Amino acid sequence: MAWRSDSPSRNLEAPLLAPLEAAPAEGKSPVFARRKSFRQGRRRTLDTDAVGESISTGVRLRPLLPHERLKDAGVCVDIGSSGRVTISDPQRLQVRTYECDFALDSSDPSSPDFADQEDVYKQVGSNIVKRASEGYNCCLCAYGQTGTGKTHTIQGDWSHPHKRGLLPRITE
Repeated sequence: MAWRSDSPSRNLEAPLLAPLEAAPAEGKSPVFARRKSFRQGRRRTLDTDAVGESISTGVRLRPLLPHERLKDAGVCVDIGSSGRVTISDPQRLQVRTYECDFALDSSDPSSPDFADQEDVYKQVGSNIVKRASEGYNCCLCAYGQTGTGKTHTIQGDWSHPHKRGLLPRITE
């Protein structure tokens, strides 16, 4: 039987996320924990202990673009150890720290911590290949503003082996 908009079994006044929030006890559901943390505004990370190894989050810092260098834009992001990212806002005099599973610094090729496309594959792609070969469904999402390097990270330059992104490396 197909669902219809005039079906009496669907309360159109009730929010769609109400069953998700009400179903598990507090602290048992990563969805509930994440919704709660956003409402409180205190935590900035998903409780990965509840999710296990199913989801991993990461950050890749790109180099300044030529027009940003011309404006003498300073670097306001610091990639620390073990997935710690610190963002400084000198205009508001604020510093915020975020934690994720990994953080890769691709901002300065002369840095010893520079992460090229191969390093990104080792951190992300190899695990996707491993999990897929074990029979798990895998999904790779790149999220961010326009011009932040999503396409470069996922596709790269297919014609140059050392510049290939995750997709050509995963599918080879």
